[in-house]
Amino acid sequence: MKKVFTIITLMFVITISKAQTTPYRGALLEYFQGHLCPNCPRADSIAGLIKARYGDSVAIVDIHSGPFALPDTAYNFPFPDDLRCNTGMAIDTFFGASSFGIPNGMISRMEFDTSTMAHLKSPFFDWKRYVDTIINRTPHALVDHSNSFNSGTRILTSTVYTKALTNLTGNYYLSLFLTEDSIISPMVTISNSSFIDTNHVINNLLRTGINGTWGTLISSGTFAAGSILTNNFTFAVDTLWKAHHCKVVCFVYDNATKEVLQISQKALLDNSPSPLLANEMMNSSNITIFPNPFTNSTTITLSSPINNRQSTIIITDVLGKEIKTITFTGKECVIERGDMQRGIYFIRVNGEWGMVNRKMIIQ
Repeated sequence: MKKVFTIITLMFVITISKAQTTPYRGALLEYFQGHLCPNCPRADSIAGLIKARYGDSVAIVDIHSGPFALPDTAYNFPFPDDLRCNTGMAIDTFFGASSFGIPNGMISRMEFDTSTMAHLKSPFFDWKRYVDTIINRTPHALVDHSNSFNSGTRILTSTVYTKALTNLTGNYYLSLFLTEDSIISPMVTISNSSFIDTNHVINNLLRTGINGTWGTLISSGTFAAGSILTNNFTFAVDTLWKAHHCKVVCFVYDNATKEVLQISQKALLDNSPSPLLANEMMNSSNITIFPNPFTNSTTITLSSPINNRQSTIIITDVLGKEIKTITFTGKECVIERGDMQRGIYFIRVNGEWGMVNRKMIIQ
């Protein structure tokens, strides 16, 4: 029994003595459509199912471009809305998406063919299969960002953090897209007898590229594993776009192949701090337990930028049994010994900013 206890203790010390993150490979689904395309509402439905299945692991961008997206008033039910944008049309022109036939999409701009200069463009019934392929790949980078929006001036400020998980060689670009949900616009459909859905709901509509069509060069040469790059962007949000329906989608890609390595997405009005930044700061010992070891009580101290958020502390023993849970807001939390016995305990501190694990000792 003593040997088993020792092994368990060592495992905990090694694996949770510093901040933990679970890197995953996010996917970017860019799909191309127009309101004169009768199959495109089905593509919207498939995109919604993919979003429901994968959540924030997949960023969806709906691009209206090509002849089927042109405003048209020649029908009994006119289509006056022009949902195209310069960024979307430039992407369509470069990749030849609408000429391939719509609706079709690119998943993380994968499978670049250097001989034909073409990327895989797939019909909507194949999207889930390709998303599965991307999600199951090993991530080479992490991307996270925080937003600040001034509703008076409508100025958006986004700070993006990009971390290399492996050594990346070449030219890597960071793109920020602004999308909008809950747009009501007429659309041709095959789902009803009139063939017109006058109340079609469009989500994830690409409004613009915040830093242009192709983004910003953030690394040229070698982007060393473990390095973090910080980039700041400001943008004036159009008054016609409803801020509470907008999202900021960030992604980093390899310029040689255009393949997207990682994504991050947040609501425009989501001003929560970056979990990636918070975890990096905690890795730099900006969360402390003092005294440790202790006899009667100890204090957990959080440093900026996470010290103004609500946090939860969960205390477990070496066998993983939960002993105590404490929720607090602010910079410090005092842990009283109470009826806890002498020995080793593990605490998990988590909140909107991320999660960190530490060891504490009662003597």
